[in-house]
Amino acid sequence: KLEHIYALYSEEVIKAGGDNKFIEIIKEIVKGKDVYREEEWKNKNEPNSIVVHFRKADYNSGDDIKYVLIRIDKELKDEGIKDDEISVYISSGTSAITLYSMLLGLENLRQIEYMRQNDRKIDKLNIMKQDVLKFINKIY
Repeated sequence: KLEHIYALYSEEVIKAGGDNKFIEIIKEIVKGKDVYREEEWKNKNEPNSIVVHFRKADYNSGDDIKYVLIRIDKELKDEGIKDDEISVYISSGTSAITLYSMLLGLENLRQIEYMRQNDRKIDKLNIMKQDVLKFINKIY
């Protein structure tokens, strides 16, 4: 059950209104559910809603992206969220965001999702840490 979305943003995204567009896209995907920014939700604490947590990252710095994603991972663990309750969406953002999001998603039981190009539906990848290690071992 989708309850929280963590989204990275840059200064450029905010200036272009991308955060508002993101909220509208989420509302379209989850029709019938209320979607709130984190600060709005804290004031209302609405049950059965989806909360979007925006986290600022420098899209030009792989280190910053990695740092922000590690902080998000810590937040989730501190909230008691289990790995099998986490889904990582990798289709949007820069190459560095996709790479580090994919690595974050490799924790056991986490679902990694992407948007299919042909019909724009969200699908999942069945890949875990062990799969990546097998692949790396085959290369070397």
